[in-house]
Amino acid sequence: MSEVYAFKARAATGAAHSGTITAESQSEALKKLQERGLVVTHLEITRDLGAQLRASRGKQSLFTRPMPAKDLSMFCRQFAVLFGSGVTIMQSLRTLEQQTSHRELKARLRQVTQAVVAGEGLGAAMKRHPEVFPALLYNMVAAGEVSGALETVLDKAASHFEREHAIETRVKSALFYPKLVVGTIVLVVTFLLVFVVPRFAELFAGMGVALPLPTRILIGLGEFMASWWWAVGIGFGATYAAVMWYKTTPRGRVVLDRLSLRLPIFGELNRMNFVSRFCRNLATLSRSGVPIVPAMILVRTTIGNRVLEDALRPAEEAIKAGQGISVQLARSGFFPPLVTQMVAVGEETGALDTMLERASDFYDGEIKALTDRLAQLIEPIVFLVLGVVVTFIILAVMLPMFDTFRMVQ
Repeated sequence: MSEVYAFKARAATGAAHSGTITAESQSEALKKLQERGLVVTHLEITRDLGAQLRASRGKQSLFTRPMPAKDLSMFCRQFAVLFGSGVTIMQSLRTLEQQTSHRELKARLRQVTQAVVAGEGLGAAMKRHPEVFPALLYNMVAAGEVSGALETVLDKAASHFEREHAIETRVKSALFYPKLVVGTIVLVVTFLLVFVVPRFAELFAGMGVALPLPTRILIGLGEFMASWWWAVGIGFGATYAAVMWYKTTPRGRVVLDRLSLRLPIFGELNRMNFVSRFCRNLATLSRSGVPIVPAMILVRTTIGNRVLEDALRPAEEAIKAGQGISVQLARSGFFPPLVTQMVAVGEETGALDTMLERASDFYDGEIKALTDRLAQLIEPIVFLVLGVVVTFIILAVMLPMFDTFRMVQ
């Protein structure tokens, strides 16, 4: 497994260099630095949790997909039941490996079991596989091992991922119907342009009448699609691949994350989702025994939006300096007054996790209400677009026929 090493070195010119480097071992890290022409004076595994998380996130490729929240919740719930029933960790892992139908999870559980048998902690073993076990989970597990409350932590993790799955399902359900209708419209219009319109074009050419503008546009589109359908398909595929690749770059991630927060209606939905996730993640980590500083680092670096990650950085620094975070959250301009006020009350009363949980519950309800309104708003818009498209096609086909009837009369 790759680790992040902090180094200090000097170049041949005498200039000092420092930073981090990712390598499989200390010797490999030393070799990489020497290949750069550096003389290493200090090299050790970094304790910067943020650097470790960024390195793990950097290993994700275009085709990397996170573990579904539904599978994670089921895994944590079953693990909690087995362990709470007196089954050992190793036997619980073997049982879960046999029961799961998720191929990637099965393979990683086998490796985790081997690491635990060799004497490694469960949280540390899960940390070796961030593509399956998210940072939130393996840090909660590590805290549960230290505190002796692993069953409780696993239950909390299961509840957390169940709520994540519920939010994801609600948003996807609100968007499924519009996607289905739009997809159907695209397929029907493509079929008409490629197979039906050319036949009408031949018919109109034989009539010898001047074609109105809508008909000429429709025939032109039909001829273009019939001749260049493959180019259109390649163009859409290339555009999608380019956007996905751009999303994996640091610059693209910032641009697309900022755009996701500025979209009409959907931007507000994304903002609510991220605010709820921040409150829920920080409350879950805090209640699981993860210290507040690493918990804040985890929440910031795994929130899923680079704009929000940058907005949370001052709050993280405030915690490290022993200050409250409510003022910094308010200054970020991202968090609504309700959240900052509840955080301030939680800091004053020592019940920060409880207040964060209540804030998360509130915004979960707001997300549900907004997705319901979104579904009601999108449906008439989709049918309006469908009506315009169908009307245009009908007019383009019928207008030349009306002109022909006039000529006959």
